[in-house]
Amino acid sequence: MIAMQLFEIPKNPPSVTMPESVLSKYIGTYELSADRKCMVTVDRGKLYAQKNDKAPIQLLAETENVFFKNCDGRVRVIFINNGGNGTYKMIERRAGEDLVWKQIKKKK
Repeated sequence: MIAMQLFEIPKNPPSVTMPESVLSKYIGTYELSADRKCMVTVDRGKLYAQKNDKAPIQLLAETENVFFKNCDGRVRVIFINNGGNGTYKMIERRAGEDLVWKQIKKKK
């Protein structure tokens, strides 16, 4: 009992399939700061996020607007409508801390 330790092995939730019409709402360029940008795209019915010059990472749907990375189930990416003006905020939630990315360029 003295050497016993508890730890959690993060486990991804089950993903759900979202129609491309839902995913396409989130397409665009998001900005955290002047030098930190993220491009959200849809390819063959799958949502991807690409930060700066890094490789795109697929975002799997947990709900209609909540996504997670297959490589890290602890991070949630939440898309919230930005006051009904047709743009979104992308919130990246890690360990209870939120990074808010503002959509600066909507898809065409």
